[in-house]
Amino acid sequence: MTILIVAPVPSARKSFIALGMRRSVTLARLNAVQLGGMAQAAVHEQERSGAAWTLEWPILPQVMVATGASLRRASDLMASPPSAWHGLG
Repeated sequence: MTILIVAPVPSARKSFIALGMRRSVTLARLNAVQLGGMAQAAVHEQERSGAAWTLEWPILPQVMVATGASLRRASDLMASPPSAWHGLG
């Protein structure tokens, strides 16, 4: 019986970092799309209309969730060793 021990491959770490970066870009684009709805919610008739509130409230939680996920991914990427970033250019 032979036991094969495999060490972590540096390229696997780099692909993990690249995947994290792509996901962060996707989350940023998702938030950019939601900003259009928030801009429409800013348009109101007098003082603060009910139509603006009803448009704003479904969008805001999605923006907060995407922002939180992006910050979590950025934190994970920043915690990776600098040697893992070499060659990602």
